[in-house]
Amino acid sequence: MADATFVTLWFGETRVGRIDNPDLHQGTWFGDFESEMEPVGGPIVPRLEEFISFCRDWNRRCEADPVNAPDAAEFDRFLDVIDSGLWAIQYASEGKRRILHAPNFAGDMEVSWVEG
Repeated sequence: MADATFVTLWFGETRVGRIDNPDLHQGTWFGDFESEMEPVGGPIVPRLEEFISFCRDWNRRCEADPVNAPDAAEFDRFLDVIDSGLWAIQYASEGKRRILHAPNFAGDMEVSWVEG
């Protein structure tokens, strides 16, 4: 990968957002996410927004009570999004690279993903 200051996150043909300052640490990429989905971007947009919101909430609950963390099985209702094979990252000068499963959204801006 070229030294990128940002990458674009895609779900199929839907541009999900921009990720600033991508950084690789022990096989996982991290960056600052900013949504760029258009409200009229198709029927998948509300589902993606629901997934992103759920991820952020789930991670907040984990941080708030690590001893009684929420069950990862809560993500099962999003398997259509997680295991779709449609998630990808695009670097400015390169084609899209597939993401394994789905990115993880935490806090107000953090996103992490594994390419594969």
